[in-house]
Amino acid sequence: MNKLSILPCFSAAWKSFSKWWLVLCLVAAVPCLYSLFLVSGDIKTSLKETREELQAFSEIMNDDSVDGMQKIEKLQSFLESYQAKKQENLKGKKSFAILAGLVIVTIVLQVVLILCSKRATAKDEEEGRKDLKRGLARSLLLSLSYIVLAFVKLAPFVILFFPAAIVGLILVFISPLLALLVFLLWFLGGLWFYARWYFTDYIITETSANPFKALGDSWSLTRDNQFAVWVLVLTAFILHIPAFFTLGLSTIPTRSFDFTLRATAYRLLKGEI
Repeated sequence: MNKLSILPCFSAAWKSFSKWWLVLCLVAAVPCLYSLFLVSGDIKTSLKETREELQAFSEIMNDDSVDGMQKIEKLQSFLESYQAKKQENLKGKKSFAILAGLVIVTIVLQVVLILCSKRATAKDEEEGRKDLKRGLARSLLLSLSYIVLAFVKLAPFVILFFPAAIVGLILVFISPLLALLVFLLWFLGGLWFYARWYFTDYIITETSANPFKALGDSWSLTRDNQFAVWVLVLTAFILHIPAFFTLGLSTIPTRSFDFTLRATAYRLLKGEI
């Protein structure tokens, strides 16, 4: 098992990213920009509906041609219509279909991003090209495996949350600081499992797309390199912080570099670089 060196890993990742940044950013941009488009569209629709509802409410209240009882009846009718409209929006068959389509496209593009970042870090150009073609041909199968892996990676956070929440709620009456410490330990516990499964997305692109085999292989691959992997996980976390201040647009370059960094580390551990 090779030892993962941090600085060479970052150096090699940056070189690979600088050559492939346009392709990686274009792939990363599609779901990001589409999500932003949907969100902005929903906000505009919501503001328009709110403005129309306020105008209708104002007209009822300022209508001096009707008495108090008639105004109350109109207001009741207005509220019933408003609630019916909101319930219809909640059903959102069209919105659900769009969201489901977006999720599918995003997952497939995530797999393509994994394949492209792996191709970008290949030492052998010809082998890297063949590997990319094989991966793209299996992209739907890899997407299914990726979904399973995503749920498994989230599982420790969900499972550990319930005991942490119970203990935290008890401790909050004794010491809020201890309660905060419990939730911090919960997050770090889930993150530890996530770090041990850090390379699963790249392992499934090899001969077998079996997600459970990938979990075991990643566990073995990270056994003697946990500190270095934690540095990579922390780097990814820091890279994604600007997303909160840029409506997610900063994830286009940062996510691309994050994937290239992970692909480089994976190849270093396998002795391919």
